[in-house]
Amino acid sequence: MSDEARFWTAVTTGDRATVESLVRARPELATARRDGVSAVLLAMYHHKPEVAACLRARLESLDIFEAAALGEVDRVASLLGGDSGLANAVANAVSNDGFGPLGLASFFGHEHAVQVLLAHGARVDTASSNGMHVMPLHSAAAAHSVPIARLLLEHGAPVNARQGKGDFGFTPLMEAAYNGQVDMVEILLQHGADPRLRDEEGRTAADHARAQGHASLAERLGSMACS
Repeated sequence: MSDEARFWTAVTTGDRATVESLVRARPELATARRDGVSAVLLAMYHHKPEVAACLRARLESLDIFEAAALGEVDRVASLLGGDSGLANAVANAVSNDGFGPLGLASFFGHEHAVQVLLAHGARVDTASSNGMHVMPLHSAAAAHSVPIARLLLEHGAPVNARQGKGDFGFTPLMEAAYNGQVDMVEILLQHGADPRLRDEEGRTAADHARAQGHASLAERLGSMACS
């Protein structure tokens, strides 16, 4: 197996020792990209924060996507100070994966980075440009972050946005119900989330809650959907 292949396997499996050894021998691997996605971002996507930290220590600087994903607020602010247009640079994503800075900061639960991005005009109603077609509010729901969801909603995030392309994708409320996250469900409802909406298989948020064993939440949502 080549060094490159070993490196990417180690990044995605969380083998920090191998990553450190390979990067020590070949420093250029720290800035390598696979299918346009940087190694540090790939480590984050695979939930390997120790590997991401190892790689970060070898990088002189981060782009806006890496900084947002890692929650490095000062770097995010510095980049946006030089070019506020980076806040909405989905179409020009260096990572080539279609995720924007606001979605990344939201998904990884970095509230302060979200605040900085919003202050520089990051759009809350723009979905990722890949097949997932997720909006920042979906990412906040997936991250179980009520503070970030509240920030996004206060800035006008569409509460009933659909994940994926079409009229029957997952809504943030379905995500929160699936996770059994009562506080997230409540704030979404307060901002107008519709419990009557159904996904492509005909399931409501109540159905998702019930399927995951969240009986009391399913009952509450079910009663609202019938009213």
